[in-house]
Amino acid sequence: MFIKDGIILSNSNQLDIIEPYDGRQNYIDELMNETPKSFIDIMIKRNEEIARVLVDRNLSDKILLFMKTGVGPVELNLLEKTTDIKLMILVDEDIEKLKITKKSIEGNFSNINVLYICCELDALPIKTNTIDIVIDFLATFKNAFRSDIDIYQSLNQYIKDKSSIIGLYLYFKKADMFSRLDRKKWAFFDNRAIKQKIKNLNYIETSDYEEAILQEGSNINDFFKEEDKVHAKIMIFDRKSI
Repeated sequence: MFIKDGIILSNSNQLDIIEPYDGRQNYIDELMNETPKSFIDIMIKRNEEIARVLVDRNLSDKILLFMKTGVGPVELNLLEKTTDIKLMILVDEDIEKLKITKKSIEGNFSNINVLYICCELDALPIKTNTIDIVIDFLATFKNAFRSDIDIYQSLNQYIKDKSSIIGLYLYFKKADMFSRLDRKKWAFFDNRAIKQKIKNLNYIETSDYEEAILQEGSNINDFFKEEDKVHAKIMIFDRKSI
């Protein structure tokens, strides 16, 4: 483990995670130009809802883990509403995205306790029983295209007995879409299976949000076809003990 530009890098797969977007100065502009407006509108709305849920949780004594933080849309929205947070841990395997988020936070907010960690979610260099709240803003969906690892099973050792998982999940309902995936990946793209994976860790779903239907924002691995529909829903889970 070492530190580069104020970002902690795990010893795991360092060559894969260091600067994969080297030289792409206009990454955010490219992302916005390539993403359908309908998708962006829904993401903004759900981002706002998750930030409100977090604010209501009294974060002054909470440690928050943001899975696959990207360029930090939820983190920045949350900080605009409250900076009274014990500690934020931002994780992504792409150091360039973390650099963008770090610059935005440091440029707009002072005296915020933040750890920036560049690593895969199953290789976190933190102590066990540390996290109070896990924020999964599309992380399960994005991770499933590149890995077969059950990230919640991997993260469970770092999460406190009394804790919460707050996420925005994308999933499929169309049989044809599942047929394009390896069968071992199906559970990561099925709403009921995702819920069950989390409930198996002794969480209870405590909120029921409206489902949205959208066009995915980017054609990951050329997976999506013109008629595909992706479903999106905020889900909140709480656990009092294991």
